Amino acid sequence: EDVVTRDRDGDGDVDSDDEDLDFDENGFNHPSTYTNQPWIWLPKDEVGVSARLAQEFRDAGVEASDVGAFMDMKGIVEVQRNPPDEDWAGGHD
Repeated sequence: EDVVTRDRDGDGDVDSDDEDLDFDENGFNHPSTYTNQPWIWLPKDEVGVSARLAQEFRDAGVEASDVGAFMDMKGIVEVQRNPPDEDWAGGHD
């Protein structure tokens, strides 16, 4: 199948329509099947539910962490750092 190309910027070169190509290749796929997705960030809790959930997500191939956020028994969340999928230069975890 031929890809339709055009010279959109008028420079004499034929430009491919990247957006249409991406749709053709992934038109019926969920974006998580062809692009990187953000991590699931769970607040660490006192009874260990977050650690179990994070491990279950990782076992299923989904990046997850409970580093840097804490939830107390009243459900109040305290965040002490960036999300785990972002660079952290703020000291020790």
